[in-house]
Amino acid sequence: SFCQFEDKMKDEGVVKGVVIKDGNEIQGYIKKTGTTWTNGKSFDAPWQFQDGIKFIPKDVFETTEKIKGKMYESIEPKDYSGFRYEDLIFESVKYADMSAVGMGMMGKQMFMRRISEDKISIFHYFSLPPSVVGSEGFEPYYKECGTPQLVSRVGKEGKLKLVNDMNIEKELADCPMV
Repeated sequence: SFCQFEDKMKDEGVVKGVVIKDGNEIQGYIKKTGTTWTNGKSFDAPWQFQDGIKFIPKDVFETTEKIKGKMYESIEPKDYSGFRYEDLIFESVKYADMSAVGMGMMGKQMFMRRISEDKISIFHYFSLPPSVVGSEGFEPYYKECGTPQLVSRVGKEGKLKLVNDMNIEKELADCPMV
């Protein structure tokens, strides 16, 4: 029955979604991530999906009575072009976070939520919190990293740039109404 199915989705912590590989859409269910804890408080952790998600194909989820963790596939941005659920669209993109010192400055394939798509596409990027912090604890980092930074891309193949680092006049030079 529908109610049992809704309960199963809730128990498994999944949402109905689609992953896209080689232009093909695969129907299924995406494991919800995006929560972290410190000092007994929960925080949104939207950076968690950037490296990948857990996915179970529709037929496996709907025909298996007892879902086991190993039934979920790891969907990584290097192998898939994106995923969707509800009205959210995530695209696999290569991005170098120039504000992060160290490894983040090297371009890396990741999933980013696409907010709009036109001549200039806008994405949400989330910084990663540090793995070690001082006496201030993780809370201020989780709050800061839970806030999206806007990243733009001109055209389909353009390089992704942090919006506040972008020269707006140069980027919009061919737009007549600016």
